[in-house]
Amino acid sequence: MAQKTTLTYNVVAYIEQKTVDYYGGQQAIQDSINKQLTAVNTLYNSQAGLNNYYNFTAVSFVYFTDNTADDNITLSKWTQPAESENKYRIVYNSFPNSSSNTYRIAFEIAYQAVIFSYRESASGNGNLFERVMTNTLAHELGHSRGAWDIYAGNINANQNGVNPNLGWRDSLPSLMNSLFSYNTFDKYSLYMINRTATLYGASTFTDAQRAAITGAAFPTTISVKVLNSTGGAAVGATVKFYAIPWFPADNFSIAAASPTITQTTNSSGNVDFMGSAQNPFDMTWGSPARFNLFVAATYNGQTKYTWMPFYEASNAFIDGVNYVKTISFSSTNISPQVSIGPSGPLIGYNPLSTVFPIWAYDLDGTISSVKIYDNGVFVENVTNMDATTKIYWYYTQPLALGKHTFTVVVADNSGATQTSAPMIVDVKAAHVVKAAITSPANNTNYAAPGNILITAQAYEGDGSISKVEFYKGSTLLGTDTSVPYSFNWTGVAAGTYSLTVKAYDSQTTPATATSTAVTVIVKTAPVVSITSPVTNAVYNTIPASITINATASVTGGSISKVEFYNGATLLNADNTSPYSYTWTGVTAGTYSITAKAYDSQATPVTTTSAAVSVYVNTPPAVSITSPASNATFTAPATINITSTATDADGIQKVEFYNGASLLGTVTVSPYNYSWTNVVAGTYSITAKAYDNKGGTKTSTAVTNLLVNPGSGCTAPQYVAGAAYTDGSLVKNVGNKYQCKPWPYSGWCSGAAAAYAPGTGTNWSDAWTLIGSCTRIGKDDAANSTVSIFPNPAQDIISIQLKETEGEVVVTVKNLSAETLMTQHFTTEKGSTTITLNTEQLRNGIYLLQTSHNGEILTTSRISILK
Repeated sequence: MAQKTTLTYNVVAYIEQKTVDYYGGQQAIQDSINKQLTAVNTLYNSQAGLNNYYNFTAVSFVYFTDNTADDNITLSKWTQPAESENKYRIVYNSFPNSSSNTYRIAFEIAYQAVIFSYRESASGNGNLFERVMTNTLAHELGHSRGAWDIYAGNINANQNGVNPNLGWRDSLPSLMNSLFSYNTFDKYSLYMINRTATLYGASTFTDAQRAAITGAAFPTTISVKVLNSTGGAAVGATVKFYAIPWFPADNFSIAAASPTITQTTNSSGNVDFMGSAQNPFDMTWGSPARFNLFVAATYNGQTKYTWMPFYEASNAFIDGVNYVKTISFSSTNISPQVSIGPSGPLIGYNPLSTVFPIWAYDLDGTISSVKIYDNGVFVENVTNMDATTKIYWYYTQPLALGKHTFTVVVADNSGATQTSAPMIVDVKAAHVVKAAITSPANNTNYAAPGNILITAQAYEGDGSISKVEFYKGSTLLGTDTSVPYSFNWTGVAAGTYSLTVKAYDSQTTPATATSTAVTVIVKTAPVVSITSPVTNAVYNTIPASITINATASVTGGSISKVEFYNGATLLNADNTSPYSYTWTGVTAGTYSITAKAYDSQATPVTTTSAAVSVYVNTPPAVSITSPASNATFTAPATINITSTATDADGIQKVEFYNGASLLGTVTVSPYNYSWTNVVAGTYSITAKAYDNKGGTKTSTAVTNLLVNPGSGCTAPQYVAGAAYTDGSLVKNVGNKYQCKPWPYSGWCSGAAAAYAPGTGTNWSDAWTLIGSCTRIGKDDAANSTVSIFPNPAQDIISIQLKETEGEVVVTVKNLSAETLMTQHFTTEKGSTTITLNTEQLRNGIYLLQTSHNGEILTTSRISILK
């Protein structure tokens, strides 16, 4: 863990002369200021969360005169110290209140320190010790308004007393109570500072509040009693009263022009402050007086001091007693006071010599000796005192390594001694700062204009690094204050450069280290570009084959090779022009292709081309959902084709085909097509999908779609119950029938269940089968040699032959004239009937060819319907 650094602030105190007179002279003011700064140092350095130690030290006191009725003195009466001088200021400025003859005190520490000032609102309310901080300290303390508060207790909710639970923000003495160290700090002497029921309230007391606190008036007598060295009345002692107004109200005033009132003790050694002609103040009590009395009594050339806090007077009244404050000039000696700064540990590095201030004073005498001790061992008598500030300055000899605990022992003219709180100086081994450039490596080449990221490491043996500077030769390029240390040097012209870094540690006087120089070379870069494929090219074959072509050249040199990349992945390299590479087996996706050219120098300079984006497309998916293969229809048929088509990028269109013939195109979902007026035959249909990248996919074919022919007969359809006569021709169940002559013709009009041609139980009694409506070739009348029945058939077809003695060949073909089966028969002279087994044939239309001795007798169209 890094050690804290001590930040020293040299303070110049500016004190208006009226303030000096009002508060007992220069020595009292200087003692107060030193005590205040010691308190600030103690508080800050006790905070574990702060990053630093703080040492506020008063190095000089400047006195000025200003009788204006405002506090602009803090802004305009002198030239403010520049921040670079590391000096800060305290300002005490007394000025009359515009609404009364009272005085206010502005106490400020400017720049980075604490600011105290009195702020009075229009209603007369305010806070004597308001505080403001600069960003540095405020951020460390995590408090946006300031470092420390001095607030009195708050009146409680019942408005009849002080609520101790609201109490003090910090137990630090106020400016007034710290003037003289022998006074015991009594925080309730300030409890009227905030006089309302809320912390920042500004309302005036009600009568009930006033009565609860003051009883509506002061005690009849408030006196100061001065005793001589034997305890008797100190007659004729001079007593000065200093009214310290906390909140001068509009209806409260001090009549005297000067705030300093001088009285002489009477024969009893008393000065009666209230309820007598000697009352030095003319007071009205529209609201409680917000002031204390600071009292200085001088007797036989000796002066002693005391306080008359307001609450003591008010409590005396409430208790029904008179209030007397006693000042005794007994022979009891008051011990001297001493403090040494800074209060927090001071850390330094060998060799170390330092200087620190010592504040020593005696209220009832003089300081006779100031002795300094290091780790309990006497070092020397300190005699170096500034005549103006009364501060002793101790200059150490070079200190050995380790911790040194310094204390100061002071003695007064009566022999009383006092030992200061310790001050620790920790002397550590001298810091060693190291720095090195980690990137780029020595002699690294860059292409102009170069973009050089410089990274560095810095190390300090016992502390921290405050910054790292980056240099080109002696020219500062940039600075980084946090790890990792880096600087990006851009737009670097061609040339050779020497780079270094310089590291600083965090000490007040920093140690530094400069790295070993690193040389970088910036050269003219090759020019390279991809000529093909063009950007956004699409490949619709998976896996794809992509041929990459590039051109490359360099001024004043040659190209040693060109590398081809997919993103950061090297695909291949080509050492000779023309530079080309065929990338094969590329799966679907989007790819960024670049070419990187190298010049032919020993340490080559490279250039990467602009990226070319290519896309290998995933083809769409498509299928026909209806009809299914082997579906049958009747001519002229309407075949409704439905399909599904999907694609990650979107479907552009779907085409429908009969074999290789385009039937139609659909561009929006649902992708369906109605094929109308389809003639008899067997068909195979497909769907072809196109996506919006140009990719295509053809569906699996739906085959063997059978379209049966319509009726081939011209005869009318048989109608049950119609009147038929001898010779009437009708068609029914795919065949043609003729009504038989009388006496059978009457049955042709009979009940259909019995006489419907081809289906009735006794149809042959009324009708004669003429032939099939689906025959092709010669009809029965024209070709009496061959008769084929039944048609449609199931598993057996009968063929009746007349006068066909010899070899008969029966061949069955599909509508594409492909032979499906052939059977040979030998017939006798006369009429012969042969049978053909068609169990192996599926439903459909076929061509049946009959040949006799090599001559085709007939070709008929038959239907198989199972």
